[in-house]
Amino acid sequence: MRIFYLLILSLFISATFYAQNNFVFEKKIPLIQDTWLNRQISGNEINNYPDLIPVANESSFPDTINTSLTDTMKYNMYGDLLNDDPNYTKRSPIWKPAVQIVIQEVLLNLVDHYVMHFDWATVGFHSWDRTALHSGFPWNKGWEWDNARFGNDFLLHPYTGASYFNAARSSGYNYWESSLFVFGGSYLWKLFGENGGTQYSPAKNSLIATTLGGMVMGEGLYRLGSDVIDERTTGVERVSREFLAFIISPGRSFSRFLSGKLFDHTTEDVYQTEPLNITFAPGYHRVNDGTSIEKGSNSFNLNINLDYGNPFEKRSRKPFDYYRVRGDLDFGVGRKIADNITGYGILWGSNIQNGSLESLVGLFQHMDYISILESTMSRLH
Repeated sequence: MRIFYLLILSLFISATFYAQNNFVFEKKIPLIQDTWLNRQISGNEINNYPDLIPVANESSFPDTINTSLTDTMKYNMYGDLLNDDPNYTKRSPIWKPAVQIVIQEVLLNLVDHYVMHFDWATVGFHSWDRTALHSGFPWNKGWEWDNARFGNDFLLHPYTGASYFNAARSSGYNYWESSLFVFGGSYLWKLFGENGGTQYSPAKNSLIATTLGGMVMGEGLYRLGSDVIDERTTGVERVSREFLAFIISPGRSFSRFLSGKLFDHTTEDVYQTEPLNITFAPGYHRVNDGTSIEKGSNSFNLNINLDYGNPFEKRSRKPFDYYRVRGDLDFGVGRKIADNITGYGILWGSNIQNGSLESLVGLFQHMDYISILESTMSRLH
């Protein structure tokens, strides 16, 4: 029963509530209405619904329409695509992202073995006999809970999982379908990419962190990459955008290279994009040594805040149509740079309105990474 109560408590805690009052945005509405309506009307499929026409002298959002009609719309209130163009992002056969994941893992193992010289990257038939043939499924006794470095398990592993995720996501699979590829890629790596942990057994915690963290980071990076990639551009701008997209998500860029989309040129936007806000706050960071002000550490701190999407736009919600990330980077104290990265994205939700109060209620997926000198912790839920 304890597990049952913990599950209910986790779901309750993850149910997040957002609210706003319309009058805060009154001055911005006329411009947004014009842009939104023009894009809807200029599309090939015109949605001639009375609810789409704004009422004169009213200061309501253009998205305050009958929400049952939102699935038929092509653009959001900002004039951008609500969904990736299905004709351009057709789903590839399942073997294509699967093969891409295998190629990524082979290349990663070669780098770990021949460049980084990690002992655990020495694999072959003997290690595969231990990990693949005798370990069994992750919940069997053949798997262990290891003591890997905190940053490795909760930053590098999710980033690797994000590459698996985007191999599928950029091949036309949705969020939930892509999550299966993350689990499969992580499971394959633990069996064949490493020779085992301290007891020559694959680690359960690495599989969990790679899968759940890869889902959060993968979809977030995919959405961020879509705001960067613009296949209508050419020349230096196109190269710069593709390079930045590679830094954001190497897995997606590799998939675009294999499919030929890395060199495509289109006349229309083909990826869903949402409003993106990023703020940077640099500063000096001083940590005293106990009660001694003159002693302690000095470092340069960079705070980054990112929010994607409008939580108050009435629309049908898909995973991560809205998400937020906050991170702190500390340069100058030890080898650890990232000491606080927290974020969450919507999985399911709905907009409701009560008078002038608009709200978004739903279930959110969280990833919290907190690393301090005295202790470390991470939470995935």
